[in-house]
Amino acid sequence: IEKIEQKQTNDFIRKKIKALNSSIETHRNDENAEYMVADVYSDFYGKANELTRINDMDIHPNQKGHDAISKCVDKTIRMERYTYNTKAKDTAAQSNSIKERDNTTEIAIAISVFAALVAIIIAIVIRAKKQKH
Repeated sequence: IEKIEQKQTNDFIRKKIKALNSSIETHRNDENAEYMVADVYSDFYGKANELTRINDMDIHPNQKGHDAISKCVDKTIRMERYTYNTKAKDTAAQSNSIKERDNTTEIAIAISVFAALVAIIIAIVIRAKKQKH
């Protein structure tokens, strides 16, 4: 019974992560999209032992993992240009700095991306364990 429940749970998680990732990818270039996608998954794929504490039964990134995330996010941000409104004029100007706004959206997205990353790492670990047996 435990294996059936675990399989059902894994299938459910995979389905939800796939739907979330699909939605994020589909809408990332929408005119009103207020987020960018940093493809951390590609940097972590197949490197769970190197970039996380998974060998200690901890799915969180280690220092190398945090460095990989930081480099990926930095690269993604540097690829974009931002627009902000000047206070002296009511016109838009181009800048390489992030526009001022409420950070609530960014925080929610960051939490969602982190949760998806954690779920992906869990799925990779479960798949690796299954392949060992």
